[in-house]
Amino acid sequence: MLMLGVSYDDVCSYLNGIVSPFKIQSLVKELDVEIQNFKNSPLENKYPVLFLDGKWFKIKSKNVVALFVQGVDTEGNKQILDYEVSLSGGESLEAWERLLNRVYARGVRSPRGVS
Repeated sequence: MLMLGVSYDDVCSYLNGIVSPFKIQSLVKELDVEIQNFKNSPLENKYPVLFLDGKWFKIKSKNVVALFVQGVDTEGNKQILDYEVSLSGGESLEAWERLLNRVYARGVRSPRGVS
């Protein structure tokens, strides 16, 4: 929720009485660590097919897009390899290049198909 523009205070007020603000803060910190671990982990070069997609959201009267790279391995298993939330750039060439360069830097090379 925080990544999509919902403020920390909004989360706390929504969960008031269910979860303490300290617990929410702790969970957000843990989630941030997990997200960074995911985004920085090496990827195996086992994805001959990549699917690129963008999902648009309206957050506080602002259009936001989440860009995704999904890999399909030789056995047909699908995995999200990386993503980026763009608050202003939309599905620009620069945003896709940045995302694909990160996937490349993490180890994915020469897919046979990109859709």
